[in-house]
Formats: sequence, structure tokens, C-alpha cells
Amino acid sequence: MFLAIINDTYSEVKEEISNQKNEFEMGDYFKQGYNKMLDKLNLKRDKIVDIQKALQTADINNDDRLDFDEWRQELKTRGYAEAEIEAVFAKYDIDGDRVLDKTEQRKMQADLEGQKVRIHLHKLSYNYCVWF
Repeated sequence: MFLAIINDTYSEVKEEISNQKNEFEMGDYFKQGYNKMLDKLNLKRDKIVDIQKALQTADINNDDRLDFDEWRQELKTRGYAEAEIEAVFAKYDIDGDRVLDKTEQRKMQADLEGQKVRIHLHKLSYNYCVWF
């Protein structure tokens, strides 16, 4: 009888330990997912900041008009691919003249700032979810 009680208790304790380990592993899984999401958001934010800096420095001849060659040269030095350079420029070159005038540059800057704010809000909401 004594051995049966010890055996049952041992089985219960062993089961509890295995369940605790699973809960810990699940916590690690969520923590890894959270960290990956933060890394992606930080990478996206860094890219936006990089494009903003390029927007400020790419106008080599200081004529307040950013032509595609200036834009391409600046982003090439920052390691961007040709397709990405073209896509970003074309999105804001509303009149299609291959030059971003002051209005188009302001539109790009405003959109980039809006994206940074949305990323910041996403990070805050993820942080909030983690604490609750």
C-alpha cells in the first residue's frame, strides 16, 4: 500500500513538471514571436529614416528639384535595389516628368512621417498586449 501511494504521487509530480515545462516553452514561443515582430518594425522604421535622409541630401545641385538620377545615385550608395528605387520615385512623381518638385517631395516626406507614426503605434500596441 505504501509503495502504491509513493508511485501515484511520483506520477502526479512527474505530470505537473512536464506541464510546467510546456507552459514555459509556450511563453518562449510568444516571446520569440514578439521579438521578431519588433525586429521587423524596427527594420521598417530604419528604412523609412534612411529614405528621409536620402530625400534631404539627394538634391546635389540644390535646385529644390530632385531628378531621378540624383535620387538613384543617393539610394544606390545606401544599398537599395534598382526596382525599389524606381518604385519609390514613381509613387511620388505624380506628373511623370522624372523630377520631384517641392510639392512632391513634401508629399513623400509627409507619407514617410505617417508611416513612422503608424509603426510607433504598432510597437506601443504590441508592448501593451505583452503587459496584459
